[in-house]
Amino acid sequence: MKKIVLLAFVLLLLLLAIGTVFITQVKAEPATSDYIIINNDDDYANSISVTLNLSAPSGASQMRFSNDNVTWTPWEAYTASKAWTLTTGDGTKTVYVQYKDNADLISSYDNIILDTTPPTISITSPSDGAEVRSSPMIIWNGADATSGLVAPDPYEIRLDDGPWIRRCNACAFYTFIDIGDGSHTVEVRAFDKAGNSRVASVNFTVNPSPVGGPGIILVVVVVVIVVLATVVYFLKIRKKKPGASYTAQTRRRLG
Repeated sequence: MKKIVLLAFVLLLLLLAIGTVFITQVKAEPATSDYIIINNDDDYANSISVTLNLSAPSGASQMRFSNDNVTWTPWEAYTASKAWTLTTGDGTKTVYVQYKDNADLISSYDNIILDTTPPTISITSPSDGAEVRSSPMIIWNGADATSGLVAPDPYEIRLDDGPWIRRCNACAFYTFIDIGDGSHTVEVRAFDKAGNSRVASVNFTVNPSPVGGPGIILVVVVVVIVVLATVVYFLKIRKKKPGASYTAQTRRRLG
């Protein structure tokens, strides 16, 4: 009888130990919650330096952090916010936190997409250094591989350090009205969802004059060809006229 009671007692202690370990493990499993929020719950970050907004469970007095859920910082006293450094390289980042009091260990985490690369932007028309007769249509294209271009107006354009003009994603073109003669610079700026930006620029000259303006070389070439053709034509005529006269006079004498 005593052996049965002793065996039952040992089994009870074993069950209690297993239950305690199980409960501790469940509490230690990461679970997304409001216990940690990165950069005020933004979807994207453009820097590895972020701010963690923290809300400890009731009774928790200490906390620690990790970027991989393996290597942890030393335990420290709980505070409502903490400056943190993400791992380098664009993409999804996860920050883990663990809180503890005298008995429990509670884990949580949050995700954010790191995008430190500015979008691409290029002006396709006019070409840099071009000479045009009037205000050209500015045409460009842009893209962003990580966070995407911001919506709905990812572009801005300006002429000669003037005010920026917003342009929508489907409006990657613009024509400035009444541009004066001379040299000009147009800049186009693209923004992505993470707040990165990049500027492309192009220089061109407006010259409406028919003499020395765009296309003058072609005009000169055409004129030269016409003049040469005319000269050759008249030279041929002059060569034919003496021969024809001599032939006619010879025939009259023979006759």
